[in-house]
Amino acid sequence: MTKKMAVSIGLFLAIILAAPSAQAFSVRLGGSLGYYALSDSVIKNIYGSGGIQFGGFLAMGLGKRLELRAEAGLFKATGKMTVSKELIDLSETLLTAGLRFQVLDKKLSPYLGAGVGLVNYKEDYPDRFQDASDSAFGFYGEGGIYLFAGRHFLLDLNIRYLSAGADGFEEKVNLGGVRAGLNVGVKF
Repeated sequence: MTKKMAVSIGLFLAIILAAPSAQAFSVRLGGSLGYYALSDSVIKNIYGSGGIQFGGFLAMGLGKRLELRAEAGLFKATGKMTVSKELIDLSETLLTAGLRFQVLDKKLSPYLGAGVGLVNYKEDYPDRFQDASDSAFGFYGEGGIYLFAGRHFLLDLNIRYLSAGADGFEEKVNLGGVRAGLNVGVKF
């Protein structure tokens, strides 16, 4: 485990343990659907600009405005090898954990957030080549707006940039990108 990952997990656990009393504590869970725009030009040349990403989230409200959040997302793309033009597939599983701060405590509430991310990726090559897979650790920043519909339902319009560097064949590549999407959830 890298030093960055150990520090991130430690901070995450410290926040959970320092959570306020049960009366200010809430749980949110739901699903997400969005467009994931790849940011690295090398990856974009092979797989195109991006595509649909779907996933889910689990969050804990720590008081009225602070939220501890974990998400998992899946992105897949098909591209062509640069020389032979044979089809190859990319799949990325994106795991993130971080904090969100709601600027207002209203029905319509903008927020800002930041955290850490882990991108597990796999490239499926034609049979004569060995497939590639690895993980890359990174950081993200995000912004969005919550729309609370009643006491238990929420919509979340969100945009997030994730940077996760990995070693490519000849140079370092960024496996992250920009996600813009909609989360739908329930609050307990």
